[in-house]
Amino acid sequence: MKLTLNLASRDFKKIERWRSVLLLAFLIGVIISFANGALYYFYRSKVSESYQEKIQAIREAISGLEDSLDSQGVSLKKEELKALSERVEFYNRILESASFPWMDLLYELEDSLPPGVSLKEIQPDFTTSKVVLNGLALSFEDLHGFLRSLEKRKAFTEVFLLKQWKTKTNRGIRGDGWEFSISLSYRRS
Repeated sequence: MKLTLNLASRDFKKIERWRSVLLLAFLIGVIISFANGALYYFYRSKVSESYQEKIQAIREAISGLEDSLDSQGVSLKKEELKALSERVEFYNRILESASFPWMDLLYELEDSLPPGVSLKEIQPDFTTSKVVLNGLALSFEDLHGFLRSLEKRKAFTEVFLLKQWKTKTNRGIRGDGWEFSISLSYRRS
């Protein structure tokens, strides 16, 4: 007769079961997160392609209209041509701003933003991918940490502190803070 002795309590055995269940739930969560990321990337690429196709179709339509006007000998007045050109530029700016990857930019900024720093304004230039950030830091060390964090991100290049000045804040125990303006180039993913 073989004698076995198990000194583990019932609670210990339940913990082992719970660990297995939690590990399985974690793995399912990782798989779902990966699938969500892949779907988001696929969606962004399709949307970007769609906007680029629309821009190209508009350019081709304008070129075709110009050719047909030239072939018919019709000439527009300078004022009419200027107004038409301004309208086309306006529509192009709308299409470019709609295709700007706002979610990607905000994600990168969120990961770069340390405690003690807040952004008040984000001003992107859609044609050059330059972005100006205006915000408030509780201390100069917080501002310096934010600049270093931006420089370490692959999505941001040419990070420059344009200006900073001391200001009164209503946040925290200290009454002084630093307002700042930062310029950077954003590399679209």
